[in-house]
Amino acid sequence: MIKNTMLALVAAAGLVGVALPTYASDSLTSSFSSHDNGGYSTWDAQVDVAKLREKGINAVSAEDWNGYVRAFVSDESGKQTMKYFDRDTLAPVNL
Repeated sequence: MIKNTMLALVAAAGLVGVALPTYASDSLTSSFSSHDNGGYSTWDAQVDVAKLREKGINAVSAEDWNGYVRAFVSDESGKQTMKYFDRDTLAPVNL
C-alpha cells in the first residue's frame, strides 16, 4: 500500500514538473526587447495589445517581428489575420 502511494506521488510530481515549464514559457515569450526603458530595452506584448485595442484594433496577440510589431487581429466573425505595425507609434505598416 505504501509502495503504491509513493509511486502515485512520484508520478504526480513528474506531471507537475513537466507542466510547470510549459506554463512558465507563456510569460517569458510575452517580454522581449523593443521600447526604451531608461537605457534598457524592454518590450511587453500585452502592453501593445492593450494599446492596439485602445485604437479600436481587436488584437489577440502581438510579438516583435524584425523591427515591427506583428499582431494577430480578430474580425467580427472570429477570423484572425496577421497585421504589422510600427514598433514605436503602432501605426499600421504595409509590407
